[in-house]
Amino acid sequence: MAAATLTQQGSVHMPSSLLHPMAAPIHAATLVALCARAVLTPQTAAQLKQAVARFEDWAALPALAERHGLGPLVYTHLRAVGAEIPAPTELTLKGLCLRHQRAAQIYDQVLGEILQTFYTAGIDVLVLKGSALAHLLYPQPGLRPRRDLDLLVRPEAALHAYALLGTLGFVLAPTPYQDVSRYHQHLAPATRTVQDYSVMVDLHTDLFFRFKPYHLPSATYSQLSTTAQPFTVNGLPASTLSPAAMLWHLYHHGFSMHLRGDTQGRLLGVADIVTLVEKWLDHIDWEHFQRCYPQTFHALPMFHYLTPWSDAVLERLQWRVGPTPGGVGEVYAGYPTQLAGEHLRRGLRRSCRETFWPSEWWVRLHYGLPATTPTLVGRARHAVYVLWDLGIYATSLLGPLKLHPYPR
Repeated sequence: MAAATLTQQGSVHMPSSLLHPMAAPIHAATLVALCARAVLTPQTAAQLKQAVARFEDWAALPALAERHGLGPLVYTHLRAVGAEIPAPTELTLKGLCLRHQRAAQIYDQVLGEILQTFYTAGIDVLVLKGSALAHLLYPQPGLRPRRDLDLLVRPEAALHAYALLGTLGFVLAPTPYQDVSRYHQHLAPATRTVQDYSVMVDLHTDLFFRFKPYHLPSATYSQLSTTAQPFTVNGLPASTLSPAAMLWHLYHHGFSMHLRGDTQGRLLGVADIVTLVEKWLDHIDWEHFQRCYPQTFHALPMFHYLTPWSDAVLERLQWRVGPTPGGVGEVYAGYPTQLAGEHLRRGLRRSCRETFWPSEWWVRLHYGLPATTPTLVGRARHAVYVLWDLGIYATSLLGPLKLHPYPR
Protein backbone atom coordinates (compact mmCIF):
# COMPACT_ATOMS: atom_id res chain seq x y z
CA MET A 1 0.00 0.00 0.00
CA ALA A 2 1.35 3.46 -0.72
CA ALA A 3 1.10 7.09 0.20
CA ALA A 4 -1.62 8.95 -1.64
CA THR A 5 -2.24 12.36 -3.07
CA LEU A 6 -5.57 13.86 -4.10
CA THR A 7 -5.93 14.89 -7.73
CA GLN A 8 -8.19 17.65 -9.02
CA GLN A 9 -10.82 15.02 -9.76
CA GLY A 10 -10.82 13.87 -6.13
CA SER A 11 -9.11 10.56 -6.82
CA VAL A 12 -6.47 8.65 -4.92
CA HIS A 13 -3.00 8.37 -6.43
CA MET A 14 -0.38 6.29 -4.63
CA PRO A 15 3.20 6.93 -5.72
CA SER A 16 5.26 5.76 -2.72
CA SER A 17 5.23 3.07 -0.06
CA LEU A 18 2.94 3.63 2.93
CA LEU A 19 5.23 1.61 5.15
CA HIS A 20 8.50 3.31 4.16
CA PRO A 21 9.87 4.92 7.35
CA MET A 22 11.22 7.98 5.52
CA ALA A 23 8.15 8.57 3.31
CA ALA A 24 6.36 11.91 3.21
CA PRO A 25 3.36 12.56 5.49
CA ILE A 26 0.23 10.63 4.64
CA HIS A 27 -2.44 12.46 2.65
CA ALA A 28 -6.13 12.41 3.50
CA ALA A 29 -6.92 10.32 0.42
CA THR A 30 -4.85 7.40 1.70
CA LEU A 31 -6.56 7.48 5.06
CA VAL A 32 -10.02 7.52 3.49
CA ALA A 33 -9.14 4.70 1.08
CA LEU A 34 -7.94 2.46 3.91
CA CYS A 35 -11.33 2.98 5.58
CA ALA A 36 -13.27 1.83 2.50
CA ARG A 37 -14.64 -1.32 4.11
CA ALA A 38 -17.32 -1.98 6.73
CA VAL A 39 -15.02 -4.08 8.94
CA LEU A 40 -11.28 -3.67 9.36
CA THR A 41 -9.09 -6.73 8.93
CA PRO A 42 -5.98 -7.02 11.13
CA GLN A 43 -3.89 -6.04 8.09
CA THR A 44 -5.86 -2.88 7.27
CA ALA A 45 -6.10 -1.95 10.95
CA ALA A 46 -2.31 -2.13 11.23
CA GLN A 47 -1.84 -0.07 8.08
CA LEU A 48 -4.40 2.48 9.25
CA LYS A 49 -2.59 2.89 12.58
CA GLN A 50 0.69 3.46 10.76
CA ALA A 51 -0.96 5.95 8.42
CA VAL A 52 -2.51 7.87 11.33
CA ALA A 53 0.92 8.20 12.96
CA ARG A 54 2.14 10.15 9.93
CA PHE A 55 -1.07 12.00 9.15
CA GLU A 56 -1.23 15.79 9.55
CA ASP A 57 -3.98 17.23 7.35
CA TRP A 58 -6.87 16.62 9.77
CA ALA A 59 -8.79 19.71 8.64
CA ALA A 60 -9.25 18.28 5.13
CA LEU A 61 -10.39 14.86 6.29
CA PRO A 62 -14.14 15.33 7.00
CA ALA A 63 -14.98 16.98 3.67
CA LEU A 64 -13.06 14.37 1.67
CA ALA A 65 -14.57 11.50 3.63
CA GLU A 66 -18.08 12.87 3.08
CA ARG A 67 -17.42 13.44 -0.63
CA HIS A 68 -16.66 9.73 -0.94
CA GLY A 69 -19.64 8.69 1.21
CA LEU A 70 -17.36 7.36 3.95
CA GLY A 71 -17.81 9.90 6.76
CA PRO A 72 -19.29 7.38 9.25
CA LEU A 73 -16.78 4.63 8.39
CA VAL A 74 -13.77 6.94 8.67
CA TYR A 75 -14.85 8.08 12.14
CA THR A 76 -15.68 4.52 13.25
CA HIS A 77 -12.41 3.03 12.02
CA LEU A 78 -10.24 5.83 13.38
CA ARG A 79 -11.78 5.31 16.81
CA ALA A 80 -11.31 1.54 16.48
CA VAL A 81 -7.55 1.91 16.02
CA GLY A 82 -7.27 4.45 18.87
CA ALA A 83 -6.42 7.46 16.71
CA GLU A 84 -5.99 10.77 18.51
CA ILE A 85 -8.26 12.95 16.41
CA PRO A 86 -8.03 16.74 16.88
CA ALA A 87 -11.18 18.05 18.58
CA PRO A 88 -12.53 20.11 15.63
CA THR A 89 -12.14 17.19 13.21
CA GLU A 90 -13.62 14.71 15.66
CA LEU A 91 -16.61 16.98 16.28
CA THR A 92 -17.26 17.28 12.53
CA LEU A 93 -16.90 13.55 11.90
CA LYS A 94 -19.15 12.73 14.82
CA GLY A 95 -21.74 15.17 13.46
CA LEU A 96 -21.63 13.40 10.10
CA CYS A 97 -22.22 10.08 11.82
CA LEU A 98 -25.24 11.37 13.72
CA ARG A 99 -26.69 12.93 10.57
CA HIS A 100 -26.34 9.71 8.59
CA GLN A 101 -27.83 7.70 11.44
CA ARG A 102 -30.89 9.94 11.38
CA ALA A 103 -31.05 9.79 7.58
CA ALA A 104 -30.91 5.98 7.71
CA GLN A 105 -33.89 5.92 10.06
CA ILE A 106 -35.88 8.14 7.68
CA TYR A 107 -34.91 6.14 4.59
CA ASP A 108 -35.90 2.91 6.31
CA GLN A 109 -39.19 4.42 7.47
CA VAL A 110 -40.04 5.54 3.94
CA LEU A 111 -38.89 2.24 2.45
CA GLY A 112 -41.15 0.40 4.87
CA GLU A 113 -44.12 2.52 3.78
CA ILE A 114 -43.39 1.81 0.12
CA LEU A 115 -42.97 -1.93 0.65
CA GLN A 116 -46.21 -2.18 2.61
CA THR A 117 -48.07 -0.25 -0.10
CA PHE A 118 -46.62 -2.40 -2.88
CA TYR A 119 -47.36 -5.64 -1.02
CA THR A 120 -50.97 -4.58 -0.46
CA ALA A 121 -51.29 -3.83 -4.17
CA GLY A 122 -49.74 -7.16 -5.14
CA ILE A 123 -46.59 -5.61 -6.65
CA ASP A 124 -43.40 -7.68 -6.42
CA VAL A 125 -40.26 -5.70 -5.61
CA LEU A 126 -36.54 -6.17 -5.00
CA VAL A 127 -34.58 -3.58 -2.99
CA LEU A 128 -31.31 -2.63 -4.70
CA LYS A 129 -27.96 -1.20 -3.61
CA GLY A 130 -27.65 0.94 -0.49
CA SER A 131 -30.92 0.21 1.28
CA ALA A 132 -30.23 -3.53 1.12
CA LEU A 133 -26.48 -3.29 1.72
CA ALA A 134 -26.98 -1.14 4.83
CA HIS A 135 -28.82 -4.02 6.50
CA LEU A 136 -26.95 -7.00 5.10
CA LEU A 137 -23.30 -5.90 5.06
CA TYR A 138 -22.82 -3.08 7.55
CA PRO A 139 -22.83 -3.43 11.36
CA GLN A 140 -25.29 -0.52 11.57
CA PRO A 141 -27.46 0.92 8.75
CA GLY A 142 -26.20 4.44 9.48
CA LEU A 143 -22.67 3.43 8.48
CA ARG A 144 -23.78 3.16 4.86
CA PRO A 145 -24.94 6.62 3.60
CA ARG A 146 -27.73 6.68 1.01
CA ARG A 147 -28.72 9.24 -1.61
CA ASP A 148 -31.84 7.50 -2.93
CA LEU A 149 -33.94 4.36 -2.81
CA ASP A 150 -33.54 1.97 -5.74
CA LEU A 151 -36.31 -0.55 -6.29
CA LEU A 152 -36.74 -3.16 -9.03
CA VAL A 153 -40.25 -4.11 -10.16
CA ARG A 154 -41.69 -6.04 -13.07
CA PRO A 155 -41.86 -3.84 -16.21
CA GLU A 156 -45.62 -4.43 -16.54
CA ALA A 157 -46.15 -3.20 -12.95
CA ALA A 158 -43.91 -0.11 -13.20
CA LEU A 159 -46.58 2.47 -14.05
CA HIS A 160 -48.90 1.21 -11.30
CA ALA A 161 -46.04 1.26 -8.78
CA TYR A 162 -45.05 4.76 -9.87
CA ALA A 163 -48.60 6.01 -9.35
CA LEU A 164 -48.67 4.45 -5.87
CA LEU A 165 -45.62 6.52 -4.92
CA GLY A 166 -47.79 9.58 -5.58
CA THR A 167 -50.30 8.38 -2.97
CA LEU A 168 -47.45 8.34 -0.43
CA GLY A 169 -46.66 12.01 -0.98
CA PHE A 170 -43.96 11.69 -3.61
CA VAL A 171 -43.72 14.33 -6.31
CA LEU A 172 -43.92 12.59 -9.67
CA ALA A 173 -42.86 13.68 -13.13
CA PRO A 174 -45.74 14.72 -15.43
CA THR A 175 -45.06 11.53 -17.35
CA PRO A 176 -43.05 8.64 -15.89
CA TYR A 177 -40.70 8.55 -18.85
CA GLN A 178 -40.12 12.31 -19.04
CA ASP A 179 -36.45 13.02 -19.78
CA VAL A 180 -35.74 9.31 -19.59
CA SER A 181 -34.94 7.51 -22.84
CA ARG A 182 -36.54 4.23 -23.76
CA TYR A 183 -33.17 2.62 -23.10
CA HIS A 184 -33.07 3.80 -19.47
CA GLN A 185 -33.29 1.28 -16.65
CA HIS A 186 -35.63 3.28 -14.39
CA LEU A 187 -38.52 5.70 -14.58
CA ALA A 188 -38.19 9.41 -13.80
CA PRO A 189 -37.20 9.90 -10.13
CA ALA A 190 -39.95 10.48 -7.56
CA THR A 191 -39.08 12.77 -4.63
CA ARG A 192 -40.48 13.47 -1.18
CA THR A 193 -39.26 15.63 1.70
CA VAL A 194 -39.32 14.06 5.17
CA GLN A 195 -38.10 16.13 8.12
CA ASP A 196 -35.85 18.26 5.92
CA TYR A 197 -34.40 15.18 4.21
CA SER A 198 -35.06 14.78 0.49
CA VAL A 199 -35.86 11.16 -0.32
CA MET A 200 -35.65 10.16 -3.99
CA VAL A 201 -36.91 6.87 -5.41
CA ASP A 202 -35.63 5.35 -8.64
CA LEU A 203 -38.10 2.71 -9.81
CA HIS A 204 -36.16 0.25 -11.96
CA THR A 205 -37.45 -2.15 -14.57
CA ASP A 206 -33.92 -3.43 -15.32
CA LEU A 207 -30.56 -3.30 -13.57
CA PHE A 208 -28.73 -1.70 -16.45
CA PHE A 209 -29.09 1.01 -19.06
CA ARG A 210 -30.09 -0.89 -22.15
CA PHE A 211 -28.05 0.99 -24.76
CA LYS A 212 -24.32 0.97 -24.16
CA PRO A 213 -21.20 -0.52 -25.63
CA TYR A 214 -20.89 -3.38 -23.17
CA HIS A 215 -24.10 -5.17 -24.16
CA LEU A 216 -24.90 -6.29 -20.63
CA PRO A 217 -27.77 -8.74 -20.71
CA SER A 218 -31.23 -7.81 -19.56
CA ALA A 219 -31.57 -8.22 -15.79
CA THR A 220 -35.21 -7.93 -14.74
CA TYR A 221 -37.24 -8.91 -11.68
CA SER A 222 -38.31 -12.22 -13.21
CA GLN A 223 -34.72 -13.18 -13.94
CA LEU A 224 -33.34 -12.16 -10.54
CA SER A 225 -36.11 -13.02 -8.08
CA THR A 226 -35.53 -16.79 -8.19
CA THR A 227 -32.18 -16.36 -6.39
CA ALA A 228 -33.17 -13.35 -4.23
CA GLN A 229 -32.08 -13.22 -0.60
CA PRO A 230 -34.29 -11.94 2.24
CA PHE A 231 -33.69 -9.28 4.86
CA THR A 232 -35.82 -7.13 7.16
CA VAL A 233 -36.59 -3.40 7.16
CA ASN A 234 -38.43 -1.97 10.15
CA GLY A 235 -39.93 -5.37 10.85
CA LEU A 236 -41.10 -5.87 7.27
CA PRO A 237 -39.77 -8.68 5.07
CA ALA A 238 -37.82 -7.53 2.02
CA SER A 239 -35.77 -9.13 -0.72
CA THR A 240 -32.69 -8.17 -2.68
CA LEU A 241 -30.27 -9.66 -5.19
CA SER A 242 -28.25 -12.77 -4.50
CA PRO A 243 -24.64 -12.13 -3.40
CA ALA A 244 -23.29 -12.94 -6.88
CA ALA A 245 -25.84 -10.79 -8.73
CA MET A 246 -25.34 -7.98 -6.25
CA LEU A 247 -21.57 -8.01 -6.77
CA TRP A 248 -22.05 -8.00 -10.55
CA HIS A 249 -24.47 -5.07 -10.28
CA LEU A 250 -22.31 -3.04 -7.89
CA TYR A 251 -19.23 -3.36 -10.08
CA HIS A 252 -20.92 -2.34 -13.32
CA HIS A 253 -22.96 0.44 -11.71
CA GLY A 254 -19.98 2.03 -9.98
CA PHE A 255 -16.95 1.26 -12.11
CA SER A 256 -17.78 0.06 -15.60
CA MET A 257 -21.27 0.87 -16.84
CA HIS A 258 -20.68 4.41 -18.07
CA LEU A 259 -18.18 7.27 -18.11
CA ARG A 260 -20.56 10.12 -17.29
CA GLY A 261 -21.90 8.94 -13.93
CA ASP A 262 -21.27 10.88 -10.73
CA THR A 263 -20.53 7.64 -8.85
CA GLN A 264 -17.26 7.18 -10.74
CA GLY A 265 -14.37 7.07 -8.31
CA ARG A 266 -16.47 7.22 -5.11
CA LEU A 267 -14.85 5.07 -2.47
CA LEU A 268 -18.27 4.14 -1.10
CA GLY A 269 -18.58 1.79 -4.07
CA VAL A 270 -15.21 0.27 -3.13
CA ALA A 271 -16.43 -0.24 0.45
CA ASP A 272 -19.58 -2.02 -0.75
CA ILE A 273 -17.68 -4.40 -3.01
CA VAL A 274 -14.81 -5.14 -0.64
CA THR A 275 -17.20 -5.74 2.27
CA LEU A 276 -19.43 -8.00 0.16
CA VAL A 277 -16.57 -10.18 -1.01
CA GLU A 278 -15.00 -10.42 2.45
CA LYS A 279 -18.31 -11.23 4.19
CA TRP A 280 -19.78 -13.60 1.59
CA LEU A 281 -16.56 -15.21 0.42
CA ASP A 282 -17.90 -18.68 1.25
CA HIS A 283 -21.42 -18.00 -0.08
CA ILE A 284 -20.46 -17.38 -3.71
CA ASP A 285 -19.64 -20.12 -6.21
CA TRP A 286 -16.54 -18.40 -7.55
CA GLU A 287 -15.94 -20.80 -10.44
CA HIS A 288 -19.48 -20.17 -11.66
CA PHE A 289 -19.09 -16.44 -11.00
CA GLN A 290 -15.91 -16.24 -13.08
CA ARG A 291 -17.60 -18.05 -15.98
CA CYS A 292 -20.72 -15.85 -15.86
CA TYR A 293 -19.14 -12.49 -14.99
CA PRO A 294 -15.49 -12.63 -16.12
CA GLN A 295 -15.10 -8.86 -16.42
CA THR A 296 -16.19 -8.33 -12.82
CA PHE A 297 -14.01 -11.15 -11.52
CA HIS A 298 -10.86 -9.87 -13.23
CA ALA A 299 -11.49 -6.29 -12.08
CA LEU A 300 -11.70 -7.15 -8.37
CA PRO A 301 -7.93 -7.43 -7.71
CA MET A 302 -7.56 -3.73 -8.55
CA PHE A 303 -9.32 -2.79 -5.31
CA HIS A 304 -6.40 -4.30 -3.40
CA TYR A 305 -4.30 -1.21 -4.13
CA LEU A 306 -6.83 1.03 -2.33
CA THR A 307 -7.70 -1.16 0.66
CA PRO A 308 -5.94 -4.54 0.73
CA TRP A 309 -7.83 -7.80 0.37
CA SER A 310 -7.52 -10.15 3.33
CA ASP A 311 -5.26 -13.19 3.06
CA ALA A 312 -8.37 -15.38 3.04
CA VAL A 313 -9.68 -13.66 -0.11
CA LEU A 314 -6.34 -13.75 -1.90
CA GLU A 315 -5.90 -17.43 -1.11
CA ARG A 316 -9.46 -18.49 -1.95
CA LEU A 317 -9.58 -16.63 -5.26
CA GLN A 318 -5.93 -17.39 -6.10
CA TRP A 319 -5.10 -13.79 -6.88
CA ARG A 320 -1.41 -13.01 -7.16
CA VAL A 321 -1.07 -9.32 -6.50
CA GLY A 322 1.79 -7.97 -8.56
CA PRO A 323 3.55 -4.59 -8.70
CA THR A 324 1.35 -1.57 -8.10
CA PRO A 325 -0.13 -0.41 -11.42
CA GLY A 326 0.27 3.18 -12.48
CA GLY A 327 -2.28 5.78 -11.43
CA VAL A 328 -3.99 3.90 -8.59
CA GLY A 329 -7.31 5.59 -7.77
CA GLU A 330 -7.16 8.07 -10.64
CA VAL A 331 -10.60 8.88 -12.00
CA TYR A 332 -11.00 9.01 -15.76
CA ALA A 333 -11.08 12.67 -16.84
CA GLY A 334 -11.22 12.46 -20.63
CA TYR A 335 -14.14 12.61 -23.07
CA PRO A 336 -17.09 12.34 -22.38
CA THR A 337 -16.81 13.03 -18.63
CA GLN A 338 -16.22 16.76 -19.17
CA LEU A 339 -18.13 19.36 -21.15
CA ALA A 340 -16.59 20.67 -24.37
CA GLY A 341 -15.69 23.98 -22.71
CA GLU A 342 -13.58 22.18 -20.11
CA HIS A 343 -11.67 20.33 -22.79
CA LEU A 344 -11.01 23.61 -24.59
CA ARG A 345 -9.75 25.14 -21.36
CA ARG A 346 -7.39 22.25 -20.75
CA GLY A 347 -6.03 22.29 -24.28
CA LEU A 348 -6.17 19.70 -27.04
CA ARG A 349 -2.95 17.90 -26.06
CA ARG A 350 -3.98 17.35 -22.44
CA SER A 351 -7.53 16.34 -23.34
CA CYS A 352 -6.31 13.82 -25.91
CA ARG A 353 -3.85 12.35 -23.42
CA GLU A 354 -6.50 12.01 -20.69
CA THR A 355 -9.00 10.58 -23.18
CA PHE A 356 -6.86 8.06 -25.06
CA TRP A 357 -4.20 7.22 -22.46
CA PRO A 358 -5.96 6.81 -19.08
CA SER A 359 -4.10 5.31 -16.14
CA GLU A 360 -3.16 1.63 -16.11
CA TRP A 361 -5.12 1.03 -12.89
CA TRP A 362 -8.31 2.61 -14.28
CA VAL A 363 -8.12 0.71 -17.59
CA ARG A 364 -7.68 -2.62 -15.84
CA LEU A 365 -10.51 -1.87 -13.41
CA HIS A 366 -12.98 -0.38 -15.90
CA TYR A 367 -12.54 -3.07 -18.55
CA GLY A 368 -11.85 -5.98 -16.20
CA LEU A 369 -8.65 -7.13 -17.88
CA PRO A 370 -7.23 -10.53 -16.86
CA ALA A 371 -3.79 -10.34 -15.28
CA THR A 372 -2.23 -11.86 -18.40
CA THR A 373 -3.78 -9.30 -20.77
CA PRO A 374 -1.56 -6.29 -21.60
CA THR A 375 -2.92 -2.90 -20.58
CA LEU A 376 -2.50 -1.77 -24.19
CA VAL A 377 -5.37 -4.08 -25.18
CA GLY A 378 -7.67 -2.26 -22.76
CA ARG A 379 -6.51 1.13 -24.01
CA ALA A 380 -7.24 0.06 -27.60
CA ARG A 381 -10.72 -1.07 -26.60
CA HIS A 382 -11.24 2.23 -24.81
CA ALA A 383 -10.16 4.20 -27.90
CA VAL A 384 -12.73 2.34 -30.01
CA TYR A 385 -15.46 3.19 -27.49
CA VAL A 386 -14.50 6.88 -27.42
CA LEU A 387 -14.45 7.13 -31.23
CA TRP A 388 -17.83 5.35 -31.41
CA ASP A 389 -19.28 7.78 -28.86
CA LEU A 390 -17.89 10.76 -30.77
CA GLY A 391 -19.50 9.41 -33.92
CA ILE A 392 -22.88 9.17 -32.21
CA TYR A 393 -22.46 12.72 -30.88
CA ALA A 394 -21.59 14.05 -34.35
CA THR A 395 -24.61 12.28 -35.80
CA SER A 396 -26.87 13.93 -33.23
CA LEU A 397 -25.61 17.35 -34.30
CA LEU A 398 -26.47 16.69 -37.94
CA GLY A 399 -30.09 15.67 -37.40
CA PRO A 400 -32.41 13.35 -35.50
CA LEU A 401 -30.36 10.91 -33.48
CA LYS A 402 -30.23 7.45 -34.99
CA LEU A 403 -28.70 5.02 -32.53
CA HIS A 404 -26.44 2.33 -33.92
CA PRO A 405 -25.17 -0.70 -32.07
CA TYR A 406 -21.64 -0.55 -30.73
CA PRO A 407 -19.26 -2.78 -32.73
CA ARG A 408 -18.63 -6.06 -30.98
